Amino acid sequence: MSGLGGRIDDDAIVASVVSLARAVGATCIAEGVEPPAQHAALRALDCDFAQGQAAARVRASSAAVVEEPGPGPR
Repeated sequence: MSGLGGRIDDDAIVASVVSLARAVGATCIAEGVEPPAQHAALRALDCDFAQGQAAARVRASSAAVVEEPGPGPR
């Protein structure tokens, strides 16, 4: 994820993975999403979910919150 939005090769790889997930009916989850620009790029690619410090600080599993799905990465 570190190169998303900054390097064309990385953008192409991420777009391909999201496209592959769509093609086989899988859910796509991006990990390590940090800057808001990465979140925006994933939303533009229609990635299902995103995880990273930009979304929420790391918590103990006992403090996990399950959220209802909404549009775009979460």
